[in-house]
Amino acid sequence: MSRQGGTGGTTSDTARRGLARLMLKLPGLRAGLQAVASLSHDLDELFEAYEIAAVALETFRRSGDLARTSEYEGLCSGIEEDVTQHILRTNSHMPK
Repeated sequence: MSRQGGTGGTTSDTARRGLARLMLKLPGLRAGLQAVASLSHDLDELFEAYEIAAVALETFRRSGDLARTSEYEGLCSGIEEDVTQHILRTNSHMPK
């Protein structure tokens, strides 16, 4: 995964954009996403993958490539589900 400035511990711009997209797509999990992102970089690779897949999906939709559009819709949905499950597991382990 690429890191801004080449140092560990800094979130890449791509991961930040992916996180922002996910917060728009999953408004019910926005607070959990922000909390997880601020506490660790565990999901940075998923955030990056989501950004890359979402940009590709937009491109395929514009070009009318139905097969790739369908494939990337599934990919984005899968990443959304993975992130959702991670947030739900994380929240279930947090003290109330």
